[in-house]
Amino acid sequence: MGAAVTLRETETNRVYATQSGGGGRYWSADLPSGYYELSVAAPGFTTYTRSGIYLSVGQTATIDLTLQISSRAEQIVVTAEAPAIEPGRTEISQVVDTRQIEALPSRGRNGRW
Repeated sequence: MGAAVTLRETETNRVYATQSGGGGRYWSADLPSGYYELSVAAPGFTTYTRSGIYLSVGQTATIDLTLQISSRAEQIVVTAEAPAIEPGRTEISQVVDTRQIEALPSRGRNGRW
């Protein structure tokens, strides 16, 4: 599969698109004279862009280029909610069962332990 080749006429923003062949050759015929921006994109490669290319009527231009292998980028997103805390509260709590309550000492009628 070839690369996507795009020529954009910079004065009019008109775009001419084509594909490169298996050997990397590309062709775009009958372009009006003017200034162009060339972009070449292929999966697994960085996009090549070159501007300031002037083409005149009947000109055959050869623009050799080399695409660079793109670095693989991965992004991992971890989403988690923090537990609810109350920063103004500084006490420690725990559940006390019936057996623990019955084992607590209690004051008698005379106020002694």
